[in-house]
Amino acid sequence: MRETFRACGVVAVEGALGDGFVERLHQDLDDTLHPYLESRRSIRETLRTAMVSRRNLRTLWQTNRTLQRELLLAAGNEYKERDDGRIDLRLPWRQPFNNSALLLNPFIFGALRSLLGESVELKSAHAIHALSAKGGGGSTGHVEQHWHRDTGLLFAPDSDFHLSDVHKRESGVHLPPYAINAFIPLVPFSEENGPTEFTLGSHLWGDVWADDEEAEAPLIDHRFLVRPGTIILSDYRTIHRGTVNRSPLPRPMLMLIYGRDWWTDVINYGMGDYGGVNTAKARSRARSSSQPEVESTVGPDSARSPLARAKSHALLQSTPVRAHESSVVSGEPTLTGGRAEVGEPPVPSLSEMMYWGLSTLWERGLTLELQEAFASQHQSRVP
Repeated sequence: MRETFRACGVVAVEGALGDGFVERLHQDLDDTLHPYLESRRSIRETLRTAMVSRRNLRTLWQTNRTLQRELLLAAGNEYKERDDGRIDLRLPWRQPFNNSALLLNPFIFGALRSLLGESVELKSAHAIHALSAKGGGGSTGHVEQHWHRDTGLLFAPDSDFHLSDVHKRESGVHLPPYAINAFIPLVPFSEENGPTEFTLGSHLWGDVWADDEEAEAPLIDHRFLVRPGTIILSDYRTIHRGTVNRSPLPRPMLMLIYGRDWWTDVINYGMGDYGGVNTAKARSRARSSSQPEVESTVGPDSARSPLARAKSHALLQSTPVRAHESSVVSGEPTLTGGRAEVGEPPVPSLSEMMYWGLSTLWERGLTLELQEAFASQHQSRVP
């Protein structure tokens, strides 16, 4: 197994967890996620209503006390949304999630110690929950995730020290892994429900990012279509992506991050990643000057785009809007020289930053939901 891992950067260990234990993990995860998903549904419904009525989102935030108290907006240290509908939830430290059969699994822990050293540590434990667009998941059910590494490499090529790229196989001094992801499906992985896809051997590419991967040919991309309870080990440098969940159900899996004692992922789980949203952009958006309310534009139904008709017919039967006014967010932030203008609003709270971040992240998915709602309603009216 270790040799396969060194060559491919990813390997699957089938049957590592028993069926009964996996069922318990799945049920407890559903119970844990439920209040977050309910809060998510409530916020999205509020935003869809705002899209239809052209409600200014700053005014919506300032006046809607129920929205301000939503669980999801106050849970950014535990709940992160990497893409619209791809949820990363930090697991609570309780049974069954802290069971040694999971965290110190005998089928993989020997390999982890061999690959990461005797000082290997569990850094964090998460659930990755990919919603289905058919179940209100947003754009995840329509768009593949971008190819990526979870963090950058430890060292870039450095001519000052006469180092070639120590992460690249041609260097002759390829660095061993410093962190490994353990992915554990809780449902069968199929082509339909969007399993994670890995580019085999990409941990050996060195300072080559996903956008440059065509330079490395031939490429072999692989999806593990495996049973629940399989553990997929992936080098943190292996390029991967989540694929489209076309099934009617969510696709849950657990993710355990192991690393050497001196390493930690401050990119994805540091203080600057509240909620998984880009906090810098969210802060700028939240601190920007308020835009005036945008009046709806009345016009013949035949002259409007499908998106405008979706907004007017599918929800609230409100006055239509023009297609180019379909953005969730009214206006972009305006900053001068990196500092806000005089009279700027106070520094936004974490909850407000998450509100702005999620409203931006969800924009495309909410638009698709409105389009689909209109199409469904239109078809039901056709004799």
